[in-house]
Amino acid sequence: MSDYDKVLIEEKDYLKSVISFLDEHISVAGELANKQKKNLVALRKEMFAGGVSTVDDFDRNIEMSQFHAMERMETAQYEQKLSNVEKYKRVYDKPYFARFDFTEDEEDLEKIYLGYQNIMDDQSYKVFVYDWRAPIASMFYRNEIGAASYQAPCGEIRGAVSLKRQYEIEKGELKYYFDSSIAITDEMLQQALGHNASSYMKNIVETIQKEQDLIIRDKGNDLLMVQGVAGSGKTSIAMHRIAFLLYERMSEGLTSDNIMIISPNHLFGEYVSTVLPELGENNVCYSTMEELFELYFKG
Repeated sequence: MSDYDKVLIEEKDYLKSVISFLDEHISVAGELANKQKKNLVALRKEMFAGGVSTVDDFDRNIEMSQFHAMERMETAQYEQKLSNVEKYKRVYDKPYFARFDFTEDEEDLEKIYLGYQNIMDDQSYKVFVYDWRAPIASMFYRNEIGAASYQAPCGEIRGAVSLKRQYEIEKGELKYYFDSSIAITDEMLQQALGHNASSYMKNIVETIQKEQDLIIRDKGNDLLMVQGVAGSGKTSIAMHRIAFLLYERMSEGLTSDNIMIISPNHLFGEYVSTVLPELGENNVCYSTMEELFELYFKG
């Protein structure tokens, strides 16, 4: 058996372990969501069982207020569990697309698998797959084999990258892998271009280049302007930067409702409308210059 085939078996075993985790998590999360739904229905029945309160019925109003608070909490928990189920279903067929091995200074080697979102065991805190937007993932896009570093919330982390690997996974099955010492291989780029024959823009997560990644992850500028000729990828970079900002500033309360794309026309808005959902984010607001002028400069 060749070395390639031996590694292929090891990689297939890892993929099986990830899919097994997803199966279990989807099943458990689905059961919890159904249980939460039953609790919510029961709570609403109980809430209205006593009849409609009046303004003078102070005690009843207090009770109803408590019920409403419980209902909001139960609803939020139910929606969160449903979201978790959908999140894992979305990446089930292809949980990850790349891996690199990183050894932090004076630490053990860690195998970093990259996908469209985090896949982590909440009990053991084992990370099966890192979100491509995570700080550590920047090394895959920016560094070759050798010394490498990334900016973590606690500061710069230094070490060395000893392996970079990319995968072709279809419907939960590993077709092949290949190792590379450069940021993104020409082979993967050619495949991405070949699969891009569509009336909608596709995401470029698996083929982001170093210069593009520097723009997408830029945190040092409040205003960022990207210039380039037609077809140079400006819009695609902008869409991936939106996805990065939604991930990076989630704790600050940034949501897709806070972002607007001002496009030349509605056809353009339709063309880019599938990118963010592919990346696991809700679509942002869209408008055109004409609509904004009509709204703010009437008469």
